[in-house]
Amino acid sequence: MKNFALVSYFDDLFVEGFKIMLRSFLRYNPWFSSDVIVYDWGISKNNLEECCKLYDKITWLKPDKNNYNLSENVINKYYYAKTFQKFELFKLTSYKKVIVIDADLIIIDNIRKLFYEYNNGFYCDISSNDIPDSGLMVIDNKFLTKKNYLNYLNEVLIEYKINGNNKQADSVNDENVINRMFGDIIQPIEDDYCFYNVTYYPHCKILATPEYKPWSKNETFLKFKNSVISWDTEEEIRHCMKLKKILKELNLEGDDE
Repeated sequence: MKNFALVSYFDDLFVEGFKIMLRSFLRYNPWFSSDVIVYDWGISKNNLEECCKLYDKITWLKPDKNNYNLSENVINKYYYAKTFQKFELFKLTSYKKVIVIDADLIIIDNIRKLFYEYNNGFYCDISSNDIPDSGLMVIDNKFLTKKNYLNYLNEVLIEYKINGNNKQADSVNDENVINRMFGDIIQPIEDDYCFYNVTYYPHCKILATPEYKPWSKNETFLKFKNSVISWDTEEEIRHCMKLKKILKELNLEGDDE
């Protein structure tokens, strides 16, 4: 059994974010030489080839979309339906642990501690409403094999469908299900790794980057690595400007046009 793998997932909309995440991670974590597992949610051949140039141990896996048809029927927002494919990571039983990092995060420090000191548990960044955030997780092998996640996932989705509560169905996502599956055992990752707000946690080692939001109605757009992105509040835009400064210092910035 291998020690650990870094896991992420994305499609063409998030490919530029993944490049930044991985390049920043490798820059600040030169000790890392293990596997990177990427779940391909719909990546073009050209983008895949570009990503492969970043690191020579990337394994690309395609989720079995047949397992997630129900999520698309139950949940109106395609974005939320697609995120259920994150549950494929529970198949990675050949590793002692997996460290999950979303493709829209940037690493600005050494995070070796997540790989070597967060052991024998299920750890998540915990959001302000006490729901685990699946954007950053450290999961021990015993939790990868603990439950039949597909059966549980479908039970939850069927429950929402039977209830016929559209508002409730709109709000369900992978994080709600993870909370119901593991909420009693999940342990929080310390604030140094919290990526929500650089104002509250100025010494964060991981930060959220602006992401493409096709479901957003906000008309404030910024150019970021050749992708149009939008954030909803002035605070988020200020956060974005700080990140752009960091990216420039790392020589990872995109076009400012």
